[in-house]
Amino acid sequence: MLSNKTDIVKQIIEGKHELSNKIQNSQKPLIIIGESALNLNSGKYIFEGMKNYLSSLNKINDEWNSLNILLKNASSAGSYDLNILSSTENENLVYKKTLNNEFEIIFLIGQDNIDFKKQKEFIVYIGSHGDKGAELADIILPGLLTQNKMVISQI
Repeated sequence: MLSNKTDIVKQIIEGKHELSNKIQNSQKPLIIIGESALNLNSGKYIFEGMKNYLSSLNKINDEWNSLNILLKNASSAGSYDLNILSSTENENLVYKKTLNNEFEIIFLIGQDNIDFKKQKEFIVYIGSHGDKGAELADIILPGLLTQNKMVISQI
């Protein structure tokens, strides 16, 4: 782990940091950038700079991609794959459509803090607590807590 300063990335991509040679001489280096770093004002510089640097060394190619992102939420990768989250507009497209009342049916599965003005949507809530999602629902179905799942699996 390096410092949280953008200057370190600049030194690496300019070949002025001790890691520059190690990356260059590695067969399959692995660079992991945390999602929070991409949300900084310098996030685009960090990502694009590192991508261009690694590409210039042929460390990003058809056989190996040395540049990786560590997401804060496990579901984020799938959300990008399904176009729920936009990587270009930096927004949650499904949430935006929900706020604009563009869906006829909405399933809230453990969605505790959704806050929008319901109009004609039919909402099914599946969860374990009565919260905002449950308050909006037309149908409420019980969800299991982790403790319940452990007990059921032992029966």
